[in-house]
Formats: sequence, structure tokens, C-alpha cells
Amino acid sequence: MVVQQCCSHNLAFFILLLFTSFTNSKDTRLKCYTDKLGLKYTWCQKNMKTCYTKLDQKGLVVGRGCSSRPGVFHTQCDSHFGSDHSEMFCYCSYSLCNSSEGTVHFQQYSTLLAVILSLLL
Repeated sequence: MVVQQCCSHNLAFFILLLFTSFTNSKDTRLKCYTDKLGLKYTWCQKNMKTCYTKLDQKGLVVGRGCSSRPGVFHTQCDSHFGSDHSEMFCYCSYSLCNSSEGTVHFQQYSTLLAVILSLLL
């Protein structure tokens, strides 16, 4: 009986250890592309909730990466205008959502940005 209790405790401990190793190994961090071409990616830090794509005034991708901006349910783009330049940041909230394939969608916004710039200048 003592041997049986010992083995059942070891079995319970083993099952608990196995369970925690599986649940802890699942990484829930976001993955975002980090290069202009959208070929390289990184695991974002835990506080990073969105991926971004940065576009210049011509609609060309000039950067990609992780952002601490709160998550969004769809792609959200913001324009930033300076005295001598403009840029657009587009954000998304699922892993690898800032791919080069998504850039086609972002270029629709860049056309709008170009029209707005031409009206302002």
C-alpha cells in the first residue's frame, strides 16, 4: 500500500509537470515582419499588441515592425503630416499581418494620401 501511494503521487506529479510544460511552451506573442520587403519577422515583446507598416508619401513601404499601439479588429491607418514630408502608419493585430501581400491593401490608402497632399500643396 505504501508503494502504491508513492507511485500514484509520482504519476500525478509527472502528469502535472507534463501539462504545465505544454501550456507554458505555447507562445502567445505576436509575430511581425521587420524588413521593407516583408521577408524577415520577429517575435514581438509581450507589451507589443500590433504590427505596423510605414509608408512614405509615394506609398512605398519604408518600414515594418512591432508596435505597442492597442489592438485593432481590422487594418487601421493613420497619416502624419510634417512641413516637408508625410507618412502613413498602418496597424493590424494578428501574427504576420504586415506582410508584403498586405501592402497592396495599404497602397489604396497611399493613393488617398497622395490626393490629399496634392490638395494641400
